[in-house]
Formats: sequence, C-alpha cells, structure tokens
Amino acid sequence: MIQRKQTVYLLLSVILMAIYSYMPIGSMQASEQSYTFSILGLSSSLNNSVVGFTNYWPLIIPFAFTALMNLVAIFMYKRRQQQAKLTILSMFLQLGVLALTIVYAYYLLPLQVENLKLALQFSLAFPVVNIVLTYLALKGIRKDEALIKSMDRIR
Repeated sequence: MIQRKQTVYLLLSVILMAIYSYMPIGSMQASEQSYTFSILGLSSSLNNSVVGFTNYWPLIIPFAFTALMNLVAIFMYKRRQQQAKLTILSMFLQLGVLALTIVYAYYLLPLQVENLKLALQFSLAFPVVNIVLTYLALKGIRKDEALIKSMDRIR
C-alpha cells in the first residue's frame, strides 16, 4: 500500500530533510570573516574561500536518524501500529533537532565567535514543515487503522 496519503507525506518529509541538510540555516558576519551555519556544521570563509569547517555531531546524528526513521516508516505499511509509533518518535526527534538548531544558532555560536551578527535563512522553517508533514502522516495511519478495525467488526 505504498500509494497511501501518509506515504506521500513521509516521502515529502524525507526529501525536505535532504534539501535542508545542504541549505544554510544562517549566515554570520564577524569582523572580516563570514560564516555559514548549516545542519552539517559551520564553515568559515575569508574573501570567498572556505577557510575552515566544524561538524556538529549532536545535530547531525538525530537529524539523520529522523530521516532514516521516516524512510523506514514508509515501508512498514503492513504493520500500522508500529508505523504509527515510529512516526510519533520521529516527530519528537524532529522537535529535538529544531530545538538543538536554535540552541546552536543563538547560544553556542556566539560563544565560539566574538562580535557575531546572525542572519537566519528561510530554511529554518523546514523542520516545522517536516513536523507538520509527519503529523499528517500519523493522522492518515490512524485513519487507516480505524478503517481496518471497522471492517473487522462488520465481518
């Protein structure tokens, strides 16, 4: 049953996560250097050449795990209860990734670089859209489960 609505929502969520991983979340300016903050890390550039790159593993690991969970949930269509549990867990992890991203952007980055001026990009809204898509998928999964239970009662 890969043609269900929730499959489309989960697939859109995975695609949006893939796009989000390569888009900058914010750009920062500090004295002469400019920085670009993405989910993969912080890259610093001087005169349009990349000088350094710092990975943020506490952001990368739950983000990748969430994308993998949504991808696995797509193929669990025969086990709807487990699919719903995995989708709920994915939603909570997505909330955690969003919270960690905000903590990194507003609290940890200014500690690493002095005189930092942060300008956030529109891609910061992607995790919120992912949470909404995952919620819509969960709603569809529960609707399918209710339909199956009602069909069992008729027999």
